[in-house]
Amino acid sequence: MYLRDAFAYHGTPVHTLTRIAAVTDEGAVVEDATTGERRTIAADSVVIAVGFAPVPSMAEELRGRGYGVFEVGDGRQVGNIMTSIWDAYEVAHTL
Repeated sequence: MYLRDAFAYHGTPVHTLTRIAAVTDEGAVVEDATTGERRTIAADSVVIAVGFAPVPSMAEELRGRGYGVFEVGDGRQVGNIMTSIWDAYEVAHTL
């Protein structure tokens, strides 16, 4: 609920039933899960936040391809919303 309220307060768009298909220089290419339609969301940074349990990280696949890769939240270690937010804050603060 905290994130939902914070997103609403700041006008942050939330995309549900959407999967990320690619990250390009222009932003994130997303695909609608129901129609398969693809569109690009302009961005200079892309945050992928998925899952409730650790899964094999994509970090190693992305390193060395010109991306800055930082693992936070369940991608790093199972936690809760507060530990995930704190992890993300620490990364954002150092950038």
